[in-house]
Amino acid sequence: MKPRVSRGRLVVRLAVLAVALYFASIFILSTPIVSLALTDSLEVFPALTPAQIEALAHRDKTAIVILSAGRRIYAPEFGGDTVDALALERIRYGAELAKKTGLPVLVSGGLATARDPSLAQIMAEAMERDYGIAVKWQESHSINTAQNAMFSSAILKEAGITNVILVTHAWHMKRARASFLANGMAVTPAPTAFAGHIRGFSLGFLYPNTAALRMSGFAMHEIVGREWYRVKYGY
Repeated sequence: MKPRVSRGRLVVRLAVLAVALYFASIFILSTPIVSLALTDSLEVFPALTPAQIEALAHRDKTAIVILSAGRRIYAPEFGGDTVDALALERIRYGAELAKKTGLPVLVSGGLATARDPSLAQIMAEAMERDYGIAVKWQESHSINTAQNAMFSSAILKEAGITNVILVTHAWHMKRARASFLANGMAVTPAPTAFAGHIRGFSLGFLYPNTAALRMSGFAMHEIVGREWYRVKYGY
């Protein structure tokens, strides 16, 4: 008869197994092949072509909407808060579209405090300072993608805008587009900062790195977020 495993030993074994699974997951998510596979499932909307951008310039009741990402709180070289790297990628492409189409721009993002400006405000400041684009509307109360869509759509509908050219990261576009569609807007996806796709195979895809882990984190956040939005909002 085999001796029974004590409760203490069982707990230790389970803890060791949990730690092993944790580090195995980190390793797997750090490999480019897994990271690219995850983002590939999200980046379903292609980049706009020059012909499409030209056509959008002549569309009525249309505005460019740029979604916020985050802020860099300590930026003494800019005299205060400024946009983070993700937000900068979005406003850069939004500014490019604004210059090519001449369409008005709305920036969306809240999270203001008594000391810190809203994300929309620092985006608008960066747009004007760095790219010479004056933002027409600032939606400065949202704290997530669903609220980006709700509050921005309300502002635009009041201004007679029914079509949006939506600017966000390619891996974020599925959830963002669904949110604006659910709020009654016609949406033209304008994705930027593509993570890339697997084309062929290389041994380099198997070597873990922090960039791949970061991208896997964004992808997992989107995948979970999409499912949560289906449950909470029904889209």
